Amino acid sequence: IATLTPATACTFTMPAAVAGKSFTVYIKQPASAVGQATFTGVFYPSGVVPVVTQTVSRTDIFSFVSDGVRWYGNASKNYT
Repeated sequence: IATLTPATACTFTMPAAVAGKSFTVYIKQPASAVGQATFTGVFYPSGVVPVVTQTVSRTDIFSFVSDGVRWYGNASKNYT
C-alpha cells in the first residue's frame, strides 16, 4: 500500500522480470490533495498507460505479472 504525497510525483521502478512472479500495489490518494504515480517498464493492454485517479481519498489497485521477460500490468481504479 502506497499513500501518495500531495503535488509530488512518485515513480516506481519495477524489479527484474522473473517468470511467474506477480504483485499488487494499492495507490491511495491523501485526503487533502492529490499526487501522481507511474511504474517504469510495464506493458499495459492496448499500450495505454493508466493514469492514477486524481480525486482525494480514492484508491487505485495496480496488478502486475511477469513472463520472465516483461512486466504486464492492469489497473482497477477509483475505489472510495
